[in-house]
Amino acid sequence: MLKRGMAVFCFTLLFAVNAQSAVIMNSSQSNTGNQFHSAVGLEFVVHSSIQVSELGVYDHGSNSISGSATLLSTVLFNAAQTSLAQRDFTLASPGTFDAGSNYLFKALDTLLSLAPGTYTLAAYGFNSSNLEHNSKNGGSPDIFNTGGGLISHTKDVWSTSYATAPSFPTNTDGNNNNYFGGPNMKFDASPVPAPGALCLALTGVMSAVLPGKRTARIVAQASEFTNRAACSRLL
Repeated sequence: MLKRGMAVFCFTLLFAVNAQSAVIMNSSQSNTGNQFHSAVGLEFVVHSSIQVSELGVYDHGSNSISGSATLLSTVLFNAAQTSLAQRDFTLASPGTFDAGSNYLFKALDTLLSLAPGTYTLAAYGFNSSNLEHNSKNGGSPDIFNTGGGLISHTKDVWSTSYATAPSFPTNTDGNNNNYFGGPNMKFDASPVPAPGALCLALTGVMSAVLPGKRTARIVAQASEFTNRAACSRLL
């Protein structure tokens, strides 16, 4: 009974650590775009390690992708201008619409960890039927969500020509106005400490509070592993 109770507590702890709601970086204040260009976005700084789970693109008219030939893309770059992740959005595979932000999103294959540093997020392929939003041309800029200070917006970026992904946008505007409603991403704080370490710490507490052979056996089992698999072995 004690062994099973320990396992249940461990799993509860794991879910509590990982049940963080993803933050959406940009929320549009208009569902209608006003220009079409390619390679538009922003530079941002990560202040405390984050995990990126999805990339997104602006949804002009909130009606998904228009045109079978349309290919919208969002690319995440590091400070060395190297592409870290890319997601493509088409009529056949438009992603999932988020009404609160007016963006389409697609999940990455695995969570992408970003250490503190400078990164760039850009979107590509907008056309007359799939516009992006530029607040310089009218309307309000997207609302930028820092995730409680995890990230900050530093400048807007774009390409002078109609570039294709994953060309890096080299033009910048240091006014920090978040002009472009184009690319987006979902992120949250990297989990610290690791869930396995919390589980192992819990078994240590049990050993001190409930001494005995059964508790010692559970502690020994938990000590063999420091991840989720460890807790499943306690069942």
